[in-house]
Amino acid sequence: MRSDRSSSCAATHGRRLAWLCALATLCGCRTAGFYTQAIHGQYQIVAHEQKIEKLLADPQTPAPLKAKLQLVQSLRAFAANVPAMVAWGLLIVLLVALGFATWFAGLVVVVPVIGHATWHAYRELVA
Repeated sequence: MRSDRSSSCAATHGRRLAWLCALATLCGCRTAGFYTQAIHGQYQIVAHEQKIEKLLADPQTPAPLKAKLQLVQSLRAFAANVPAMVAWGLLIVLLVALGFATWFAGLVVVVPVIGHATWHAYRELVA
């Protein structure tokens, strides 16, 4: 008899605790509408997802958005190729130091070559 009463009491306390947790969660943002709106907003983001390349190619995409998307694309390329980027950075430092060592005369050759190679490497990486 005692075990029936204790299990019933535990079940009652469990339900009360569940209601209390639900109430505390809902009261944090005052209404359940907030959660509905948040879930709907996240669904809209996922449902209307588009490829960056497609948006960049679209002439209807505003210029400020294109600039932000190009930055995101560059950051993704960097994150995917960190060792290559570090090696390229070290090579640039070495070549510029060589240019300084020749009383800046070497920079006349080194800077355009580095700029040209960097631009082409970037375009190939992002394309």
